[in-house]
Amino acid sequence: MLSSLGMAFGPLAGGMIYDAYASYSWLFIGSAAAADGVGLKGARRSRSSGSPVRWREIQLPDAGEYERLRQGPMHAGAGRRDPMIPGDIAVTAGLEAEDARGWSDLLAAAERGDAEAVRTELAAGADINQTDEGGWSALHLAAHNARMAALEALIAYPAIDVNSRNKWKSTPLSLAAAKGHLECIQALVKHPQIDINARADYYGRTALIEAARNGHLDVVRLLVEHGADVNLADKTGRNSALIEAIKGRHYEVAEYLLATRQVNFLNKEMRLNALIWAGSTRNALFIETLDAAIHSFFEGK
Repeated sequence: MLSSLGMAFGPLAGGMIYDAYASYSWLFIGSAAAADGVGLKGARRSRSSGSPVRWREIQLPDAGEYERLRQGPMHAGAGRRDPMIPGDIAVTAGLEAEDARGWSDLLAAAERGDAEAVRTELAAGADINQTDEGGWSALHLAAHNARMAALEALIAYPAIDVNSRNKWKSTPLSLAAAKGHLECIQALVKHPQIDINARADYYGRTALIEAARNGHLDVVRLLVEHGADVNLADKTGRNSALIEAIKGRHYEVAEYLLATRQVNFLNKEMRLNALIWAGSTRNALFIETLDAAIHSFFEGK
């Protein structure tokens, strides 16, 4: 029986990724380990019957470039992300200070986690779904900063928009998932109006993808148990929760997703993407686990 993932590594030759369930294979040129900091190059060759051999070279990011892309732009010397850059985690703890000036009393109370002040503002008639200029609601701020008491006070009100979106269409759930705030997520997923598969607009990631790419296994498990779709991809169409977990070397998360037996390997590009990123890790145990999952999927086991 053909293996879905064939590896043949040499010190410089790289290795071969072979997908037995599709009509192409991949050859890694140079180091196959992203951790070496060497760019990975793949060449796709058509193996269709009767067609000529064709190669197409593709450059994958090296480890340093990938980490830079994951971390996002930083303030020069400040050590934190620029809150004006579009993204899913645009607001940082620094907003507790000077950036909070000009906020309404409700937003400020939610950001600092003052549940009593939140209730006082709501009782006085404050709009529970009001936002700042970036579209951040009180619930966004409470979820992002793990202000559990304030979050519970907010979602107890019937008028709350639990799926409110900021300027970049991130929801409170996606922000909490990216940060790994399990208690906040436990409260949010119980809300009857929660959209567990909502995508942020800029990257198109779901809460599950955010949790997987950041290695939050407990959050990933909770979201899947509440119906999160493991097969949704981001805006590029190439990065699902499984792919992001593999990219980040979050093997426990990736293995859990595979163990759910919900991953659909019919999508050839997604399957190949998983094989390529798994090959780049050079983690033999995980590669074997992925290979077995693909076999089980196609063989109906």
